[in-house]
Amino acid sequence: MREAVSQLATTGVDFVLFTSRRQVEHVMITASELGLASALLDRARRMVVASIGPVCSEALRRHGLPVDLEPEHPKMGHLIVAVARRGPGLLKTKRAAHECDLGA
Repeated sequence: MREAVSQLATTGVDFVLFTSRRQVEHVMITASELGLASALLDRARRMVVASIGPVCSEALRRHGLPVDLEPEHPKMGHLIVAVARRGPGLLKTKRAAHECDLGA
């Protein structure tokens, strides 16, 4: 978990998929313990954050993380299909917006 959170906060991860409220909590606790919570929030502006459903999305927002994608039905298969179909376009849009923010 520590390695995964470190990668989320510091490297070129393009997509992160959250499948439960508990998972969000564990990621944020681990990020805080590692001193990487702020870095993770910053990196989230450049990656696609996908949530399996409303409960998970609420937890993400409560921690200041964006919810870029949530499938119509809260099922793993629907989440994967939604990310496969819409993720690349969302990633391109987020990265372009971030570049504009840096240039402004």
